[in-house]
Amino acid sequence: MLNLGPIRYLKQKVVSLELLVNQALKDVFSQNEDLLIEIQTQIQLFQKGETSKRISITPSYAQSTINKKRRKNQPFNRVTLKDTGALYDSVKFEALDDSLVITTNVPYTKYLTAKYGADIFGIQNLEMEKFLEKYYLPFYERFAKNLLFT
Repeated sequence: MLNLGPIRYLKQKVVSLELLVNQALKDVFSQNEDLLIEIQTQIQLFQKGETSKRISITPSYAQSTINKKRRKNQPFNRVTLKDTGALYDSVKFEALDDSLVITTNVPYTKYLTAKYGADIFGIQNLEMEKFLEKYYLPFYERFAKNLLFT
């Protein structure tokens, strides 16, 4: 008679690994909220002037805004959505089991999304891949090894 105990034990471990995926992702997102905010605001919006879909934010600034940006030594050749910094300061990420929700608390967010589209918020795929590779995979790997070998 074949002893299936080790196979059942292994199956339980695999099921536990599957459950661990979302919890580990949520934990990594929560632990690195400041980095995600920096990716959203400083890299995508300020440096690139791009949406989460890697599209330049258009239409470009009006001449009056360009003049203000020049006086503040801010970029004016791309839309950065940074005038006072209030929007950038209000960006928050909430880690759910299998997703990441971005919120802001400035009252003019609805006008920005109406003008430029909802895709101004969100992490670009390439940036998210780099983030997951650097932060999530090592985190998950440690948990998985601990689960499998204890």
